[in-house]
Amino acid sequence: IKNNDNMTSFVSSTTFEDYFYESCSFGYVGTPMYVSYSTNIQENKSYAPTKIEYGKKMEQIPVMLNDWIDRKQFCRSGVSIKSVAKEIGINNNYLSKYLNNVLGITFHQWLHNLRIEEAKVLMKENPKIKLYEVAKAVGIPEEYNFSRWFKIITGMTANEWRVKSYQKTPLSD
Repeated sequence: IKNNDNMTSFVSSTTFEDYFYESCSFGYVGTPMYVSYSTNIQENKSYAPTKIEYGKKMEQIPVMLNDWIDRKQFCRSGVSIKSVAKEIGINNNYLSKYLNNVLGITFHQWLHNLRIEEAKVLMKENPKIKLYEVAKAVGIPEEYNFSRWFKIITGMTANEWRVKSYQKTPLSD
C-alpha cells in the first residue's frame, strides 16, 4: 500500500497464469483472474473514511478469493456471487466491483474460466474421462452448458482441445 496526499494505491503483480503455473495447477493464458490487481482510489477529503474503508475492503479481496480458489470452491454447482461474497465475508457489491473494475470481467466469466481451467487439468490427468463427468466435477451440471462455456473460453470444443493437447511432436533423428 502506498499513500500519497490524495491517493491510495494497491499493487499486486501476480497473474492468474503466474500463480497457477508456479503451483503446478492450471492457468488461463493472458487473463489476470487469480485475484491480482493494480488500482488507484482517489480520496475526497469530506468522504475520506468511506473511501479508505472501501480501499481496505478492496485490498483484502485478493487474499480472501485466493483462499476460496485454493479450496476449489468454484467446483461446486450453484455458486453465485452472493454465496461467494458471503463465504469470504464481504458484501457482494464489493466483490462485483472488484471483478468488474480491477480484473475487467464479470462474475460469471471469472467463475467459468476457473471451472474450464480445472476441466483441462482433469482431462489431461484422465484422457478417457467423459465430458459429462468433467462438467459435473467442475460444478457445471449440464454438459451442454459446459461445452458452450468451454468453446467460448478456449475457442474450441473440449474434444478438439483434447486432440490438440495430446498431439505428440515427431522425434527428430
